[in-house]
Amino acid sequence: MKTYKIKNITNNFNKRDINYNSTLNIDYINGMTKKTIKLKPDNEFYLKVLSLPVSIHLLRLKGLIIVEEVNDKKIDKLLNKKIKKNVSEKTEKKIKPTLPAKITKKKKRTINKIEK
Repeated sequence: MKTYKIKNITNNFNKRDINYNSTLNIDYINGMTKKTIKLKPDNEFYLKVLSLPVSIHLLRLKGLIIVEEVNDKKIDKLLNKKIKKNVSEKTEKKIKPTLPAKITKKKKRTINKIEK
């Protein structure tokens, strides 16, 4: 089984393009069930399959997605970063910094009328 990184690149298109910022539906078969993933612009996901489904091939030929094969070492690094990030977020206490309040008096604006 190979792992593929699939990224939606429709956010990089010209604003007048038909597919600009479009959400893509990717169909694949996992075991005996058919699954559909909605991939938003500039998002990516990892898919572990024997071979790429036809829907992914069609989207790649149209130039809507980028497909990269990812090895196991890279996946392990990503998982370790994610685990470390989650642990560090839980251990840190989030304290909002307080700033001293400054009270300033507003000056009244006066309008000078021009008399002829």
